[in-house]
Amino acid sequence: FDIRQEVVDILAANDRPSLARNFAVKSYAPDQRIGVGDTIALTVFEAGSGGLFTASAGSLGGGSKNVPIPVQTVSRDGTIFVPFVGNVRVAGQTPAQVTARLKRALEGKALDPQVLVTIQENRSNVVTVGGDVNVPGRLPLSLKGDRLLDVIAASGGAKQPARDTFIRITRGNRTGVVPMQSVIDNPEENVYVLPGDTIYVYTDPQTFTAFGATGRNGTFPFAMDNMALAEAIAAASGLNGDRATPRGVFVFRFEKPEIVSALRPNATAQNRGEGIPVIYRLDLTS
Repeated sequence: FDIRQEVVDILAANDRPSLARNFAVKSYAPDQRIGVGDTIALTVFEAGSGGLFTASAGSLGGGSKNVPIPVQTVSRDGTIFVPFVGNVRVAGQTPAQVTARLKRALEGKALDPQVLVTIQENRSNVVTVGGDVNVPGRLPLSLKGDRLLDVIAASGGAKQPARDTFIRITRGNRTGVVPMQSVIDNPEENVYVLPGDTIYVYTDPQTFTAFGATGRNGTFPFAMDNMALAEAIAAASGLNGDRATPRGVFVFRFEKPEIVSALRPNATAQNRGEGIPVIYRLDLTS
């Protein structure tokens, strides 16, 4: 393909990988829900003494009676035990939903019961961060919601520069990869992470190879986050004035099938796994 404005426009529109398209949930963090393994603290309040939960272990204050229930761990079947109620399924529900359910269950048994439910230890609302971060491990998510860069920062940050660092996020059976620099530069790519997500940070030094009638042949690192073709030619000491022709600068690249289809709708080139081999030609005289 000759490099013309329409070719550049197609590449600019299709070449950027995106997490926002497949992993964005909402414009705000989803509600945190109770899961198996979480430890739950319950406190039951009654309007006065002499009720179902009135006991010497309770503490009288402000005319109301409150009794803490021993902290419990959500069992594998997703339940906890509440006195005078029995086994109550809490997995998959928010603390507010469990509060309302227990209040209804205790009405008629306790004196105007009120229930306070809190997650004391969060073991199910976690993400796993591994790879080239300084402190890999499992991280609990906060109630306010955490974005991709939040959990990477909580893991000590990436070990290598952003331009050489890539982030792979796995959610269920979906996986996406994006350059870390893209997440930093584009806020919409800094998606909210969800419980159970796996974040893997890895280093892949970005280089290009220049050979032929250039001033210097070899493999060159990207000196900046975004490198233009003219800058790459300059890094290779330009074209050799004795041997090069300004009409014969070629770029070889494996492209995604959708990009080739946009460039040439009737193309039948075979995808070889790493992509479809494409050669672009630059005419420096124009």
